[in-house]
Amino acid sequence: MRDYRTLRPGTYQEMTSGFRWEVPASYNLAADVLDKHEPERPAMRFVSDEGRDERWSFGDVRRLTDRTANTLRELGVAKGDRVAVMAPASPEIAASFLATYKVEAILLSMSVLYGDDSIVYRLNDSGARVLITSAAHRDRVAALLDKAPSVEHLVVVGGTGGESFEELTGAAADRFETPATDPDTPAQLYYTSGTRSSSSATTSGPASCSTPPASGPGSPGSCPASSGPGASGSRPSSTAARAASTRAGRCG
Repeated sequence: MRDYRTLRPGTYQEMTSGFRWEVPASYNLAADVLDKHEPERPAMRFVSDEGRDERWSFGDVRRLTDRTANTLRELGVAKGDRVAVMAPASPEIAASFLATYKVEAILLSMSVLYGDDSIVYRLNDSGARVLITSAAHRDRVAALLDKAPSVEHLVVVGGTGGESFEELTGAAADRFETPATDPDTPAQLYYTSGTRSSSSATTSGPASCSTPPASGPGSPGSCPASSGPGASGSRPSSTAARAASTRAGRCG
């Protein structure tokens, strides 16, 4: 199988002296971490407290991801829309992340440890259209949706009926053409801790999502706040939120 590593282990000096940020003209995170791999190559082993013990190949993950991307399209998700995900890690949640990148929407990943007010704030401030959660958290988040009117669809991993992730994706096609997105296209929305006031929003482009931040001013992850974050030109509704577009390997 092909070895995709571009760096080899060495001393700190060896690793840093020749390093350069290489920003491609076209980049989609899902294409890089999923689509390019051989379908039979092992991708994931998932073991859960509920007794699931599964081995997934890249082909398995891609089929589920493409079904999820087609499902998001069927739900009306378009480029620049926000898709919120609040659930423990699982193959279905991994597919939801990657599918969001594929449809050029913006991922809002929320911890299940957030309080109700923090969840409602993020949903409203981001204008999320879809919320994906797990059966264990379904009732809790469903009770909050009256306070988050932007959310049009609740999708539940392990759910039932029209909310069921499994039923929705099972009815979708298992092929989705990943677009050749610009590396500066917003891909993921983050919120600060909000220790002094309301949480603030910041976005990352698809290329910066795939690379670790370097230290020091001017490195990815340390960009000053600028306008953003929506690909469609919109931004979070709260005037307290300062949005920053973190670009791939540079600030601007």
